[in-house]
Amino acid sequence: MLWRRRYHMLGGTIKIFLAEALLLPTGIITAAFLTRKFGPEGYGLFTLSATIIAWIGWSLTSIFTRATIKFVGETEDWRPVGTTVLRLHLWVGGGAMLLIWLLADGVAMVLREEAIAFYLRLFALDIPLFCLAYAHRSILVGVGKFSQRAIATALRWIARLLLILLLVEMGLSISGAVLGSVGASLVELAICRFYIHPSPFARSNFPARKLWDYGVPLFLFALSMRLYEKLDLFALKILGGTAAEAGFYGAAQNLSLIPGIFSLAFAPLLLSTLTRTLYAGDRDSAKKISRDAMRAVLLMLPFAGMTAGAAPEIVTLIFGKAFLPAAP
Repeated sequence: MLWRRRYHMLGGTIKIFLAEALLLPTGIITAAFLTRKFGPEGYGLFTLSATIIAWIGWSLTSIFTRATIKFVGETEDWRPVGTTVLRLHLWVGGGAMLLIWLLADGVAMVLREEAIAFYLRLFALDIPLFCLAYAHRSILVGVGKFSQRAIATALRWIARLLLILLLVEMGLSISGAVLGSVGASLVELAICRFYIHPSPFARSNFPARKLWDYGVPLFLFALSMRLYEKLDLFALKILGGTAAEAGFYGAAQNLSLIPGIFSLAFAPLLLSTLTRTLYAGDRDSAKKISRDAMRAVLLMLPFAGMTAGAAPEIVTLIFGKAFLPAAP
């Protein structure tokens, strides 16, 4: 029984890691295209807008992700949980979108970039779509459908690349890149709905309070980590950095994606597998799986050293000489 759980988790991790890893080639191709189209200043504006919206989206979904996987994994009928989860994601995502529409001018003033207000309002359309897509992701992981989750993610990154290239080439410039990102969330949501069909309108006897009680402490931790993770870019801009410098910094961040991709693929599957193992009463197997997971993280260290050593050559090859200040 233990080997089956390990095999299922390992196979799922590999599939989701490979799907998330598509962010690396598609993201680099997208960044190489946009940096040459927009230049440092235009790419900086897009990076700032994308970072703000992504930070909000990831922070909101982190409230319920682990709680969703846990409660879905512990029940025979996941549909009541799925209905409650979907409603909560719809409410918080829609509320955040409205808040961005109201506060965009103020954010632009703080960042000293008036043009960013329009892009923030346009990009805010992505928040509810991303939240709904992520709710479906969590449900798929909770019920053990790792392959379907991987397919949805892979198609998201491919759609994002193609939509951005198409819309920017059509002359929509930064707005085209924003709309391409929004369209990618819509594609992922549609693919997830093909595999699983939770309804936000069905009756549910699963109380939302259980998700809040379990999710809020984890959310506060995740929010702190996300804020710490993105504070550097905001601080750079608020403390007098130019849009071009933000573009350099954003380009450098694109080259540090691999550890984050691995974590994004591995952590939810580990949680789902451990939840199901503990629910079955097999505590010894859960301990062995946890030890194996901690050892796997050490395998990422050599990649960090290789990337740092070749940074100037990598930056010049991908982004062009105009972005060479991003190498250090």
